[in-house]
Amino acid sequence: MYIKSLHIISFGGLRNRDIELTPGVNILCGENESGKTSAAMFIKFIFYGLSSKSQKGSSSERQRFVNRDTMQASGFMIVETDSRTSYRLERTLILSDNSPAREKVRIINLTTGETVSSQEPGEYFFGVPEDIFVSTCFVSQSASLKPENSKLDGVLSTSDKNENLLLSGDESIDVKRGLKKLNDLRRELCHKNGGGGEITELREKRASLAAELEKTAERSHEIITAGISLDDINKRLSELEAAHDRYAALFSSLDKIVVKRRLDALEQAKQKLGAVKSQLSEIESKLPPETDAALDSAEHDIRAYDELIVAYDEEFSDFDDADDNEADDESPILPEDAEDDIEEANALYADSRTKLALSIAMMIGGVLGLAAFFILYFFNTDIYSIPLIITIALVTLGIVFIAKYISVKNQLAALLDKWDAESIDEFETAVTDKLNKFYNQKDFEEEKKDRTENADTAKLKFDAAQSYVLSLADSLMLEHGDSIYDTIDAIKSVSADAKKKKSELTLLAEKLSGRVDTLSELTEGVDVHAAELEAQKVLSTEIGKTAAAIDSEKLKEATRERDFTENALKSAQKRKSALEEKLLSLGKLSHTPDEYRSMINSIDDTIEELTLRHDACELAMSAIAEAGENMRTGINVRLAESATELIRSCTPHDSVALDASLNPSLESGSRHLSCDILSRGTADITYLGIRNALCGEMFPSERPVTVFDECFAHIDINRTKNFFRALSGGQYLILTCREDETNAARSLGISIIEM
Repeated sequence: MYIKSLHIISFGGLRNRDIELTPGVNILCGENESGKTSAAMFIKFIFYGLSSKSQKGSSSERQRFVNRDTMQASGFMIVETDSRTSYRLERTLILSDNSPAREKVRIINLTTGETVSSQEPGEYFFGVPEDIFVSTCFVSQSASLKPENSKLDGVLSTSDKNENLLLSGDESIDVKRGLKKLNDLRRELCHKNGGGGEITELREKRASLAAELEKTAERSHEIITAGISLDDINKRLSELEAAHDRYAALFSSLDKIVVKRRLDALEQAKQKLGAVKSQLSEIESKLPPETDAALDSAEHDIRAYDELIVAYDEEFSDFDDADDNEADDESPILPEDAEDDIEEANALYADSRTKLALSIAMMIGGVLGLAAFFILYFFNTDIYSIPLIITIALVTLGIVFIAKYISVKNQLAALLDKWDAESIDEFETAVTDKLNKFYNQKDFEEEKKDRTENADTAKLKFDAAQSYVLSLADSLMLEHGDSIYDTIDAIKSVSADAKKKKSELTLLAEKLSGRVDTLSELTEGVDVHAAELEAQKVLSTEIGKTAAAIDSEKLKEATRERDFTENALKSAQKRKSALEEKLLSLGKLSHTPDEYRSMINSIDDTIEELTLRHDACELAMSAIAEAGENMRTGINVRLAESATELIRSCTPHDSVALDASLNPSLESGSRHLSCDILSRGTADITYLGIRNALCGEMFPSERPVTVFDECFAHIDINRTKNFFRALSGGQYLILTCREDETNAARSLGISIIEM
């Protein structure tokens, strides 16, 4: 058999990966953690699944190779057998935290399209269990290829089934276990010291039977006595069974009557429940559930308006007095007019002071110019006219500024008169008072407006609430009280009575509903018409009339009598069974002397037969031990011959040999070299050659793929290349991270798969 292709859907760190393989040697190369081992384990997964058992110091196969994202391991593999038939091998494993693992396996014949088998594909094609496949076809990594392990014993010790398959051609034939079973059988027959075993037990039984010959007469008397007691019990049973039948008929009739009574009670309960629900509906139609809340809200609005009116009476009087006082005053100015007057007054005041200062300065300059004129004129200078001209100009300007000052002063005086002020300070005070009065009046009017609007709103609510109360009183046919509050109290009294009645009716409705449910469950599936007919039929009989006349006290008495009868009947039946068993037992033990002698003779024959079997077991154990040693020697020779050709192509040695303990050695001429003294590379080559031969020996028909996982680390590249070239007769998958191994394989035209 060879694998055509791997189709990995989800396995370990691999997702949606297809790998094509060829017959012969295939190189799977890549760096560490690239998925090489996962791809190889996928082959084992398809053939045998993944183990859930954790190994020492490591997690289980399922924990390592089920994809953590999908929580699945799934895919399929295309294989071709030696008969040229192609198959599709499918397997899906799904893990879940809340449920057991689910696994689906299929083997599909691609020629016919039929599902061949749902058993483990490895067992179907190779006829061996998982441990034999793994221990034989999966060669471990180089870390385990130590010289001390380079012998076949390390492989066979993995599973006793390997050795059984080699020695007998059938893994189920366990030579060691066979010897043990023969020894156990011999011990079961008779121990070496002569004590114990089946033969000894038969001898003891023979002695017991001989003693029973003397007790035959005594056993016969016991049988007669037990037979008489059994007759008495049978008579008592007849009486109790008749009474039991009477009570059964009585209670059967009573059951049919009870069904009719339950149906009648169910109908009555439904009618009462309907009447109660009708009363509840009537109450809710007059006083809906929200009535209390609405009535409380209406009362609140009415009281709020009354309290507001009382509070506002005095406040509205104050508002009216304020309005009268304000009417006596002149109309207040507008804020913007006052602000303009303040700005204008301050500007005029500043302008007047400026013009006054300028006019004074001009006059002083004129006086100084006039003095300069007289001085220059007195001294008769030619420039005396200049001061005169300046003086005239300054005086003229001074007169102009005085005129403007007087004009500004008059404007300021007019503005001050407008506000009845004598000075600028009085003006500012007057303006501030007027502004404050204006704003106070504005606030006063706004507050009055707000309070008026509040009163209007409260009045609207009052009217609506009062209308609701009176309307509700009319619907309840209640007379209006002297005040609206009396009417409200009357409605509340009626509401309280209605709520009490509603509570009582609700409780009654719950009880009736529970009774209806109970009776409905008890009568579920009952045909009403049929039950009516059954009841009428029963009541027409004497036993039915008796059942109908039973009251509660008579029912208790009848129940006690029925239970007593049933218990007595059970007790009598147990007594009868015990007597029958005793008679049967006495009958088996009580034999005639001839019968006893016959049994003793039979035991003697059996003892003789078992003695012969005991002797045969000892003879077979000796023969099997000798034959097993001879077969093991023959297997060692075949394995050595099969491995010699491959090892010879890779080493200078002529052949390989295996001793009785499966220790390999190399022969070169007349020299025999143990692997313990060979180089690490030569020892590894020897071990790998023997493992390859073992696969051929274990699987002579359908040989599986052989996986070498990083096995050439200590072997030089030339020997590795020769090893690749010498591999034949099967399909090989070599996992490596070494570039030189990959290049060597490429030079040989070997298929390279990069991970």
